[in-house]
Amino acid sequence: MKALGIISFEDSSVNIEGLGDFRPVPATAFMGRYRIIDFILSNMTNSGIDSVQVYCKEKPRNLIEHLGDGRHYNINSKRGKLRILFGEKTFSSPVYNHDIANYILNMQYIEKDKNPYVVIAPSYFIYDIDFSEVLDAHIESGADITALYTNTSDAKTAFHECDTFTMDKDKRVLSIDKNRGKYKTRSVSLEAY
Repeated sequence: MKALGIISFEDSSVNIEGLGDFRPVPATAFMGRYRIIDFILSNMTNSGIDSVQVYCKEKPRNLIEHLGDGRHYNINSKRGKLRILFGEKTFSSPVYNHDIANYILNMQYIEKDKNPYVVIAPSYFIYDIDFSEVLDAHIESGADITALYTNTSDAKTAFHECDTFTMDKDKRVLSIDKNRGKYKTRSVSLEAY
């Protein structure tokens, strides 16, 4: 697949009480030997993405030990690469330590990649998706950006503070809002683009 995969780190609102003190959420164990990041990374590699960048904010040791060189995710070392990149702690406020700032700090690695497309997905979501189908639909649509979402009918009681999309009849995003539990059905962002 002709895309660079970028796995972004969790923001400060994503936390697993007690466990988040010692490791990043993506490195949290799930069903024994798996970690939360395995889901999105496997989605990318199973979709044919061979070049993946994982962005890490802090406490990277467990994540680095688990990911290794990417061989167990079937990343071909001759064509692709798993690269772990870090955010800088030089920012005076955590408000400025976010994924966009991290992309800017590591722009040379993004520009160095020869793939014409980029797939960005969060490290802390668990879902099953074929990114090759998403990329094909994106190319066919001619859009600049494609955002992934899921429709839910329990937005009053779940997905609070998640980003939601308001779209027109052609599925073009008109606005992005936070889910405040006001409406029953919403289009909730999967934070993948």
